[in-house]
Amino acid sequence: MNLDKELESINSENICDKLENLELSIGSLEGVMYDIVKELKPIAHTNSQKLIPDGITYIGDYAFAKDGPDDYGSIKYFIIPKSVKHIGKCAFANEGTDGIEVDPANEHFSSIDGVLFNKDCTELLQYPLGRKDSTYMLPDSVVKIADSAFHNCKMRLQIIIPKGTKERFEKAVPSYFELIEKE
Repeated sequence: MNLDKELESINSENICDKLENLELSIGSLEGVMYDIVKELKPIAHTNSQKLIPDGITYIGDYAFAKDGPDDYGSIKYFIIPKSVKHIGKCAFANEGTDGIEVDPANEHFSSIDGVLFNKDCTELLQYPLGRKDSTYMLPDSVVKIADSAFHNCKMRLQIIIPKGTKERFEKAVPSYFELIEKE
């Protein structure tokens, strides 16, 4: 199977079950979706850190999650390059993940203290499930929490939120979380 250099994404549902062998050169990684983790193993990976290669534009749903195709529990920290334009739901929902860092030059995403947000920090996208915090203070800029931001989170967490926003955030967090409004 030959992949066109202009290809920006491959959907695992429509190709991975039929795929018997996949060989990619480093040059062909540019623009290829990172949702094919069954065949495309991480390039720069240690037991504690995963640097996603620059040139990757798409990280699919559950790509590095506990529910995903492989066990990425040993990766404590993910580093998102400037090239990433899309991160699917629950992409980093793994109990082993302590933090997610985003290249400041990325135009679509940002991170604060290892927590993943959209670029302007108005939406919390993924809370690292390996963190041992019992309390998390939501930045005042956040107006939305993604439905999957705390997917697989088993610990009880207190989230300190801006005054008058409790009703807005109640449905976005697990029922065993405690939302505390700032004074």
